[in-house]
Amino acid sequence: MKQSGLFLFFTGLMCLFSCANDSLQNTDDAQFKKEVLLHDDNPVIETVVDDIRFKFCLLDKDNVPANSFKVGENFSFCLEMENQQDAIDLKIVKDFIYELSVDGFGKVISPTKGVIGNPFAEVNCTEEFRTFPFFGEDKLCKIVIPWIDRERLFSPFPFCFGISPQPALAKGVYYTEVSHEFSFYVPPKTPEDGWSWLHIGPLTFKINFEIN
Repeated sequence: MKQSGLFLFFTGLMCLFSCANDSLQNTDDAQFKKEVLLHDDNPVIETVVDDIRFKFCLLDKDNVPANSFKVGENFSFCLEMENQQDAIDLKIVKDFIYELSVDGFGKVISPTKGVIGNPFAEVNCTEEFRTFPFFGEDKLCKIVIPWIDRERLFSPFPFCFGISPQPALAKGVYYTEVSHEFSFYVPPKTPEDGWSWLHIGPLTFKINFEIN
């Protein structure tokens, strides 16, 4: 009887810790993994990690967030990042968008046909190391990559990437998903300090959308 009681005690204790860990895991998933379903009222993904606000959505021809578009209508991929830290000077490296595209940014996928394409062109990003400010007056970085119309391209800095406009999507259901570890360069305060990085993620953003 004593052994049985002791067993039940430890079983209950293990369940308590297990349930606590599951709760923490679910909290982490909610912060690091976001998805917009087809008929969600809000087509925008937004999360804050380490005082960096991330916003991801698709824009219609009028630059309004949406996940339902008409056949032949241009749409764009929009990523917005805001540095809400007051004390840390962060910078973004010039091949940021290229690395983001490798991890799925801009890729359109059909649940039945697989990868349809992406609006990026092959480009060589092996030039010298270069950074752009992501702090103070430059704390907001917004990137807009169009699917069809390259004139709607918007980038605050001359990042290293190329654009290849795609044909209009056929009627159907699609999704786009990016899973990326965001890395921001932290400049040394003195020459002796050396460089360092702020790594966030990987963050996974998925948007289901339709063409009708």
